[in-house]
Amino acid sequence: MALLGMLLLRMFALVCFVLVPIRAHSREAETAEEPASQERNLFADIGYTALGVIKSNVVVNYANRLAGSSFAMMTFESTWNNIIGPTWMWENGDRFLVNQFLHPWHGSTYFTAARSNNFNFWQSIPVVIAGSWMWEVMFEPKPAWNDLIVTTLGGIAYGEIMHRLFMELGPMTSVWKAIAGFFVSPLSSYNLLYNRPNREIGGGNIRRLSFRTGIEQSFAFFTGHEREQDAWNYPGASLAVNIVYGDPFSQDVRRPFDHFEFFAAFTTNTHSYHMTIISDGYLFALNPRWSPRSATSMGLSLHFDYFNATNDLIDNFGYGNIQFSSHAIGWTVKHMRRFAQSPQLELRAHANAILWGSTMYNANYGDPAPPNAFWLEDIMGTNRGSFGMGPNVKLGFALDHERAGRLDVNLAAYHIAVIPVTRYHLTGNVFFVHAMLNYELRLSRRLGVGAAAAMWGLFGFHDSVPDVNRMLVSNFLYMAFRF
Repeated sequence: MALLGMLLLRMFALVCFVLVPIRAHSREAETAEEPASQERNLFADIGYTALGVIKSNVVVNYANRLAGSSFAMMTFESTWNNIIGPTWMWENGDRFLVNQFLHPWHGSTYFTAARSNNFNFWQSIPVVIAGSWMWEVMFEPKPAWNDLIVTTLGGIAYGEIMHRLFMELGPMTSVWKAIAGFFVSPLSSYNLLYNRPNREIGGGNIRRLSFRTGIEQSFAFFTGHEREQDAWNYPGASLAVNIVYGDPFSQDVRRPFDHFEFFAAFTTNTHSYHMTIISDGYLFALNPRWSPRSATSMGLSLHFDYFNATNDLIDNFGYGNIQFSSHAIGWTVKHMRRFAQSPQLELRAHANAILWGSTMYNANYGDPAPPNAFWLEDIMGTNRGSFGMGPNVKLGFALDHERAGRLDVNLAAYHIAVIPVTRYHLTGNVFFVHAMLNYELRLSRRLGVGAAAAMWGLFGFHDSVPDVNRMLVSNFLYMAFRF
């Protein structure tokens, strides 16, 4: 439950963020984040960055020790042995929520520690690597390669998004801002306690921001494990946040993440939950075509996507799971066309290479053991992490009319060839598909109502264990609040 509590705190931070008044986006605001003219003290920046990284690792380790987590029970002896001759492993069975969401979040604190101390995007990347290495070697009994990789890749993308959102909050002049600032970027908030304001100036870069809450009903289809579907037969409370930072279509991106899009959603009932994060940020982009009625941007983008649906609220064990995460880089094209009678057409296309993808192959002692279930004797328990690389395509279509409302259609398809990093890991291919259809009708400038439908599909074709065929379909009725 501690993990779910931390997850809800992160969602609460984004809810707080949407309650903060934000200046309207303008083309002039795109150049607002310029370094101030004050002289920089490089040694102080390095020192406070290192202090932030150490503080992040100490606090996270201590919190997990209090919770009794075995991975946090390092000793001086284990730390010393890891320093002088670490025995790196490929971790098999930790929770998907921990490995694929909380590790990137932890990595984001390293990244924001550097960004809030005047290092730019590229200069902050080594800090994430160093912080992750420190955690694995000095704060866990045994370091894991997969944790180092996902903490670094996820920490870069997620960290820059959180840094930009923190900058949008501006001066901490209200309780809401202070709460949101702490949970969005804890290390940036600590810097304010040290009287070290960031030399960058934020504000006015949010083009679209909305918060949606309502009721969601899901239906599961798990071939061969139909009894695992029951947990999804109950409606749940749902919330979602959608953020568009910078201009998707008319902006030359000279610095990484001057434009990004971020969508996060969470739904739960007393039997199951599912969580979605879909994001992309330009590393650089050109604007080859622009006019008042038509604009196109294209460039290299970085993606962090996370999908986790489980009927086990704590451990993520069992067949009732659809879990997939992707860290990708690729070429993006975004196009906008305005028509004479008010509607605006938006098209988005991403062709990506997945640098690191992960899913879980779950076994369950409550079901008859499938053939060749050799992993059941593994000390890591009843689930098996699968890691791989492959292609990813993401397509988006939107039609926005001032009176008729906004229609969004999005499709994402992922494929990873599983890497057998140890004898316990699987081989084969995994495909994941996520599709979403959303319609929203504006009731006023700030308020709207809408309906959405989503489909998840996880299909695994493995060499030594039975194939996986799982689908989840959900319907969502909501109220939308735009800021």
